[in-house]
Amino acid sequence: MSINPASTSKLRIGFLVDPGAIETNTLDLMDSIANNDHLFDGPIIIESIKVKTEFLASTFSIRRYLRFILTQIINKLEVPRVRNNPIYKDYFLTFSSTNILSRKPTFSKANLDSLNTKNIDIFINCSSSDIPDSVFNNSAYGVIKLYKGSPSLDKNLLIGFLDVLYKRPASPLIIVREERDSGLDSLICFGKIMTRSLWHHNRSAISKKSNAFILTFLKDLHHNRSFEKQPIDSSDDLDASENVSSFHLVKYLFTVYLSAAILALIKEFQIPKKYNRWSVAYLKGSLEIDLSSATEVKNLPGRFFADPFIIYHNNRNICFVEDFFYAESKGKISAIEILDNGYQFLGVVLEEQFHMSYPYVFEHENKVYMIPETNDAKEIRLYQAVNFPLEWEFKQVLMENISAVDTSIFQEGNKWYMFTNICSSQSDDHSSELHIFFSDSPHSKNWQPIQPNNPIIFNSQKARNGGFFELDNKKYRVNQVQGFSHYGKSFAVNLIKNIHQDNYREEQVFEIQPNFKNDIISTHHFHTNGNLAVFDYCRNEKIT
Repeated sequence: MSINPASTSKLRIGFLVDPGAIETNTLDLMDSIANNDHLFDGPIIIESIKVKTEFLASTFSIRRYLRFILTQIINKLEVPRVRNNPIYKDYFLTFSSTNILSRKPTFSKANLDSLNTKNIDIFINCSSSDIPDSVFNNSAYGVIKLYKGSPSLDKNLLIGFLDVLYKRPASPLIIVREERDSGLDSLICFGKIMTRSLWHHNRSAISKKSNAFILTFLKDLHHNRSFEKQPIDSSDDLDASENVSSFHLVKYLFTVYLSAAILALIKEFQIPKKYNRWSVAYLKGSLEIDLSSATEVKNLPGRFFADPFIIYHNNRNICFVEDFFYAESKGKISAIEILDNGYQFLGVVLEEQFHMSYPYVFEHENKVYMIPETNDAKEIRLYQAVNFPLEWEFKQVLMENISAVDTSIFQEGNKWYMFTNICSSQSDDHSSELHIFFSDSPHSKNWQPIQPNNPIIFNSQKARNGGFFELDNKKYRVNQVQGFSHYGKSFAVNLIKNIHQDNYREEQVFEIQPNFKNDIISTHHFHTNGNLAVFDYCRNEKIT
């Protein structure tokens, strides 16, 4: 039986951990708790009971030891590669509670047999052990955890493994409340991120993203002092039936690293070397069109075009694109005029010190505005044309201190709505979360999230924006569809059925696969002004 919530206004949070093995990701979450000291008391560390096993005492132990050796081999191969990314530079480091407590004065430690004196509101299970009754008996709101999927003894380690092995396009991120009596967990958060090509890349992304959603849940719990229990059903795509065996690990080593070695060998002797390179194309029409008949805009040497938006203004059809310069590793915004008998490249029209892409353009009160992607500046910025289409000036920041990409805004009724892709963990995943905000004006600096809560969509196969347009008084959102370790594999067009401050609903109209040309591998953006349609696609080709 759970106890009543602690009398203090701050939540007291306990962390169940394995002895001597507190991983960096868990420590990061503890630090986030400590940094929100107006909401939470310092984290309380509780070490689980370590189960001792004799590795060679039985067939089971031999298999477990073999699995341990195989995972160690993969760890040696992959962990350094993950740490090459500054975001994950400390990934997979482990610490003892003694080490942490010596450096973190607001942290404390408790024993399992003294929990009845600690008034802990909620536990976060970061251990690989079963939860003892004393934990359930001494928490006001129970125990939450990142759902591990596999029932393996190494379930904490093997997060996201099977998704990579089976090359699933998306990996689930599931946070649950553990239920002692029923044996069935209740759902707190469910989402999907794009599956990475390597297990530890996948695991690090899932773990970091989960911290952000656990922290959000805890903040909401502090405010509401309650939460609704949602049962997990079959539609949540949970696969807890398959254990990770030595066979799976051997298969992984062969399929992943053998194919990687072959690809590396091909690239080494490939002359000239090839890279993924985007292109844009256009054709007359709006939705009922044959993309294979489009006219391609020729890429300029050392550059590529992507993310096209087309606007009809002053009797001209102007297409704005991301113009990526390989030598500078940076995108700029360029303009292309679509003529009756071809097109004319007008040149770069907007450049900053940071990367720019996704030049969403719209009209309001006879003025033309643009919201390009400016995530490198950690801002959502609004620009205005002062000499359309060639000259633009920065008007204002709509949102600051934010990790967001591919933003579109539009008016519906007396409100303005913003679609944007935010990474809640402030890391490198902008493809799984669609956030929607509203305001009274496109110039507002006070954009409020629609209800019930962002992200409205948490799914890498539906969330990432790939365009927005209005046609025949209807509004459409284009979404990218991510494949297995494949950014922007395809796109879908969705009709917005309803949008309000407390509701959003869209319905897919059609999906486009990269099969309308023989040599393309991806297509991730579409836009139309009613007369002309523009879109992009990617090839693997040499850079000239």
